[in-house]
Amino acid sequence: MDPTTNNNDNNNNLIDNNNLKSNSQSDSNSIEYEKINKKPFKFRPKKWIKDFIKLCWANKFFCLFVISFTILFVICGILVWDFSWAAWYSLIIVFITFCLLIENVADPGIIMMGNTTLLLAANIITPRQALEGFSNTGVFTIAVLFIVAAGVSESGVLEYLIRYVLRKPGSLLSALLRLMIPVTFISAFINNTPLVAMMMPVVEIWSKQTGISPSKLLIPLSYAAILGGVCTIIGTSTNLIVVGLAQVRDPTLEFGFFDIAIVGVPIAIAGNIYVYIFAHFTLPERKSAAVDYLTNPKQYTISIAVENDSPVAGLTIEDAGLRHLDGLFLVEIQRGGTTLPAAASDTTLMPGDFLLFAGDVNKVKDLWRIQGLKPTNQEDKLVMATPNRILVETVISQRSSLIGETVRSYGFREKFNAAIVSIYREGEPLQQRIGDIKLQAGDTLLLVSKPNFVEKHKNSNDFLVAYEIGGSHLAYDGWRQICACLLAILMIVFNAADLCVLLTLALCAAFGMVFIGCFDFDKAVGHINFFVMLTISASFGMSAALENTGVAKELADNILAIFEPLGNIGILYAVYLATAVLTALLSNASSAAIMVPIVFNLGVADVKIYLYCVMVAASADFSTPIGYQTNLMVWGPGGYKFYDYTRFGFPLQVLLSIVSVVILNFAY
Repeated sequence: MDPTTNNNDNNNNLIDNNNLKSNSQSDSNSIEYEKINKKPFKFRPKKWIKDFIKLCWANKFFCLFVISFTILFVICGILVWDFSWAAWYSLIIVFITFCLLIENVADPGIIMMGNTTLLLAANIITPRQALEGFSNTGVFTIAVLFIVAAGVSESGVLEYLIRYVLRKPGSLLSALLRLMIPVTFISAFINNTPLVAMMMPVVEIWSKQTGISPSKLLIPLSYAAILGGVCTIIGTSTNLIVVGLAQVRDPTLEFGFFDIAIVGVPIAIAGNIYVYIFAHFTLPERKSAAVDYLTNPKQYTISIAVENDSPVAGLTIEDAGLRHLDGLFLVEIQRGGTTLPAAASDTTLMPGDFLLFAGDVNKVKDLWRIQGLKPTNQEDKLVMATPNRILVETVISQRSSLIGETVRSYGFREKFNAAIVSIYREGEPLQQRIGDIKLQAGDTLLLVSKPNFVEKHKNSNDFLVAYEIGGSHLAYDGWRQICACLLAILMIVFNAADLCVLLTLALCAAFGMVFIGCFDFDKAVGHINFFVMLTISASFGMSAALENTGVAKELADNILAIFEPLGNIGILYAVYLATAVLTALLSNASSAAIMVPIVFNLGVADVKIYLYCVMVAASADFSTPIGYQTNLMVWGPGGYKFYDYTRFGFPLQVLLSIVSVVILNFAY
């Protein structure tokens, strides 16, 4: 007899009452949904007002911010500013852009393009100004440098050198010295985002070997990468954005490769010393998501075996009632020597299968209602990689399509061919049912996936970083290591010696890396983050609007009126403070786009001093996890809470603001 037919005939005997209720509830929900959809539209202003009030209360801090700035705009408009309609239109568009970026309504690139479109539609900016960023040399250079940084990273030379330097430290201070000095130096020459992404798994493995908590090391890793970025003109994309915006206004301005080092190097030294002194006392000692799971897998997973005479053998996962359990999520099936990660609903169960579930293990009683299942002690198997399954740690990015979606409604398992074991937010595992969790930027996901997941998604807009937990590292080709490193060094040396423009050198280095086989051309182009490039390019239109309408001039006059009595150092500090606040609220590119036209309208003798001030302030964001991308990357894996950044990073940010302003004031 066909076992499938027999099982279908006896389906009601095999599935417990709980599952039947779940199915009937699902059917009733479907019917109810259809009824709702058939209802005609009704004008219900009271209900809409009530829903709006609820929404405002749920986002009360954001609403307070909007109301406060609206009142400030009205007061300034009445008492201080004498703006035309075009200026007010531009200010309103910029303010709406602020709100959308803060609320993360859509990808920043899309929001900035919408901003540019509205300004263009009102003739505030010309088509040439709207497209200025897309043809800007500095912006195109950033895109090519993404490829160069990826080539150096994938060659393995940096990982090899840093592993050689790290070794076995004798104390936390020794560990910080070994970690931060090389990272600070390297990040002065390559993009800090791929550097931190490469270093995170290295640091997590190193922390286990040394017994030092990763929470003592990952924030210092991020800060070291940020500090190194302000030491050269290519250290961070923000520097090149400022250069591009400045040269649009004054093509005669020239920026040397190491010109910013006069302020960047002292800042890097001061920042490193601060971390060495205060990390031991201020940074928490917590387990990361990966370490927490690896040391106690039974806290998050449970293993069940299908007995030989089990009535569920021969049924699919869906028919056996194992897909919609309350609080538990089927992660994988182990069948003999084969592992089936993220098994689909129509996968047929076989006698002897080991089923690994993740989620709330206290809900295991629901499994015992299903006949033919028995507990095992196989949870530890999940932490060991197999040829067709690995354990992955990943962090959701601010541009991810996952944000605001629940795991189930998004179809995470089907889209990524991976199953979520646990979700961490601000250093704590979320205890609710995995399928019902609404995902946020910065969430850390522990996944069971196929081995190609990391390679496929490490450059995805959905994830800031993705790496195999405890995975072995690739054996890199020594010849490619040497050539990739040599190409990057030649690019830096030739540019520092002013022998050739940076864009030409970066293109030569990028094509050279493709030629020697660091990656093929398609993969090289894949390393360019086009949404980041869109955000940067579109920000030029907003910058032009502030200048065309006189808003930049008016704001510059206000800064001078308030801070000029304090002298040059007072104006410098005002520029630094304004840039730092904008960066904390928006992106580096957006804050630079707003501040550069203001700086040019200050009427100062040497505008480059103030531009360097903008570069440093737009990059040196330490007090929040969302202010800089590398801070967000280490947030979940380090087990940090939001206030850990504020407690440790805010004093550093104040210290560096003073150091940078004083140095710029006296050096120039």
